Amino acid sequence: MNKKIKLLKRELSELKSWLRIFKKPDFYCKYFFYLIFAFATILLFLLFRDTGNLLRFDLTALNKWWTYFTHSYFHDDWSHLSQNLQGYLVLTSLLYVLYYKFGIEKLLRRAYIIIFITMPFITSLTNYLADELFFEKHFPPMSGSSDIVSALIG
Repeated sequence: MNKKIKLLKRELSELKSWLRIFKKPDFYCKYFFYLIFAFATILLFLLFRDTGNLLRFDLTALNKWWTYFTHSYFHDDWSHLSQNLQGYLVLTSLLYVLYYKFGIEKLLRRAYIIIFITMPFITSLTNYLADELFFEKHFPPMSGSSDIVSALIG
């Protein structure tokens, strides 16, 4: 019985140490960096809703080099946008708390920058190569940040 009480006290102490993170003044200021993507994605959706075809990666229009990078930041509709942002915000919040707790938040920031720059290009290139090497028909145009959210998962 005494061992169980000691274990419970240890667990409560650990929980309190995790909750202290949220009281630190710089915690929320640093978290704002990760919200920039969410705000930018919503802004792009609102600004380019009518001209979104110019931003999607389309295998039939490979001369649009910018679409290799922009397709991840454009979404087809509000449902598509909200699903991607939900996954992004949940994962970002969890990862940020973990990295902040262990004092390696700078590593997470560097990883995010690399992911946001490379993942759109990698998914476009993969889609292109898969279509050229294995499939006869062309895939539909790509849009959305599911590739970025998936990269955050692991």
